[in-house]
Amino acid sequence: HRQFPGIQALLDEAMAHLFTIQSQREAELLILSPQDRYRAFLSDHSDIVERIPIHHAASYLGISHVSLSRIRARMGMANLGRSA
Repeated sequence: HRQFPGIQALLDEAMAHLFTIQSQREAELLILSPQDRYRAFLSDHSDIVERIPIHHAASYLGISHVSLSRIRARMGMANLGRSA
């Protein structure tokens, strides 16, 4: 930090951004239903949804892969993405 004093502002901004993202994620885990969390996941990460195994998505959402499979079936999305 002493050799590059200008970097501190950049590091502070990056840390604030990461804190905001983590706070939002924790709030969503506490407030949103599993189905609403999955909808937000689809919206926020549409570029990777079809490429990751269902058990990874379920873990990220804080639910079991069985629960996620049921949610997807109710939403008519049972064949979306890869299975475990």
